[in-house]
Order: sequence, then C-alpha cells, then structure tokens
Amino acid sequence: MNNSSNPLISVRLVTYNHEKYIEEAIYSILKQTFTDYELIIVNDGSTDQTDTIIKQILKRENNSKIKYIYQENQGVSSACNTGILQAKGKYIANMSGDDTSYPQRLEKQVDFVQKTKAKILFSWADVIKENGEILVEHPSYHIFNQPHRTPTEILKYFFYRFNYFNSVSGLIERQLLINAGLYCLTSIQMQDFEMWTKLAINHEIYMLPEKLVTYRIRDNYGNLSSENPETHKRTVFEIRQILSKFLDRFSIYLFKQVFAQEIRVKNFTDSV
Repeated sequence: MNNSSNPLISVRLVTYNHEKYIEEAIYSILKQTFTDYELIIVNDGSTDQTDTIIKQILKRENNSKIKYIYQENQGVSSACNTGILQAKGKYIANMSGDDTSYPQRLEKQVDFVQKTKAKILFSWADVIKENGEILVEHPSYHIFNQPHRTPTEILKYFFYRFNYFNSVSGLIERQLLINAGLYCLTSIQMQDFEMWTKLAINHEIYMLPEKLVTYRIRDNYGNLSSENPETHKRTVFEIRQILSKFLDRFSIYLFKQVFAQEIRVKNFTDSV
C-alpha cells in the first residue's frame, strides 16, 4: 500500500549543518523496501551547504513523498517537534541528517509492530566512523545493542545507568509523543532521554535485536550528544533535572515495583 496523503509512517529527518552526510541520509530513506511513508526533512537553520544540497535532491527526484521545512535555528527539540506536528503518519520514524537507515529498516519495524501491537520500538545499530567504516569496539556499540527489557527493568536502568535507546532507530506512535508534551525545548543535550523517561512510565518499549540503522561518530565531538568540556556541565544539569521529574511521575505502586529490592520499609504509603 502506498497512500502518500495518509501514509502509515512519517520519517522525521532533522538536520543541522550536515552537508557531508545529508544526501546519504535522505537516499537511505528513499531506497526503503517499505513504501507507505512520507519523508519530512526539517532543516534547523543550517549555515553550511545543507539547504542547497537538499534543494538539489528535491529538484532531481521530484518526489511527492518528500516535504521540506526550513526554519531559523531553534535547536533540535524544536526541529523534532516541527516534524511531529507536520506529520500525517500514525508512526514517527526518527532520522538524523548524519546517520542512515538500512533498506529494510521500515519494512522490518512495521512487520514487528503489526505482530506485537507495539507502540514504541527501537532497534540495534551499527556504529560508524566519519567515512562509514563500522566500529565494533566503540563504547556506543555496547550502549545501543542491548536486549529487550521489561518496563520495570527499563525504568530501573534509566535511574541507575542511563539511556540505551538509539534515537535514530526509533519508531513511535505519533499521538504518544503529542500526549507526552512533545520534546522539551529547554533540553539541548538530553532531549531524547527526557522523552524516553516520559514514555517508559506509561508504555512498554520494545527492542528489536537487528541492526537497522547506522549511527555516525563524528570527529572532534561533532555529535550533538557528545560530551566534551564545553557541554559537560549542561549534560550533568539536564540529567539531574530529568531524573528529578522522572521520579515525580512515579506512583507509589510503580515506585515499589521498580525499586523493590532497594526498599527497606515495604509498607510505606504516600500519606503524610
């Protein structure tokens, strides 16, 4: 089925100064074996040749599946929200202008959600260098390629460890993102983690153990989420803020489930 006016999936591709990679990222979607999708490209005010390259592709392809939005630079959270609000699909498939999706990514994800009724799905990822070479021993490889966990296991992992879902691999029901209040505009480094903490409290998150995307490790801390001396303080601050709100959203029942092994007084209540 290919209904461009009401596609099943909206691929939301957010880009900022990705002139070296944007063409590869776009064509990795246009070459998908699953065709019932639209591609929404949100350019968050790039200052390099990203805009020019995208316009050249639009002219060359003349493809009605592609919708291009250029906005003044407002940050990745704003760009993500723009794509979500403009989307027509039931599901949002995440993409970034410096990463790629393997040809069967959407086909395999749709097959999985149809079989399991999943509303939130992530997959494993290949980690690559600037030039596309696969990095097997990079720390990100071990962070992203992890087993499926139960809802309580995920919440506990978030609190004691950190995020392990690769954002680029995400396929999420659009309405869930809207119900969660969209991405936090004040979060610059940890906007994905902030969203996952909100979703994980109320919904099961599935992990598909197949490498369906590539995640590029750019030189000189080029990734938005890269932690360097300049971003370290902000990263620490945002994590503290996220975890504080995270626990505030827990019911007493959920808190007891997640931290069952750590709780010493088992019969406490929320009454003063």
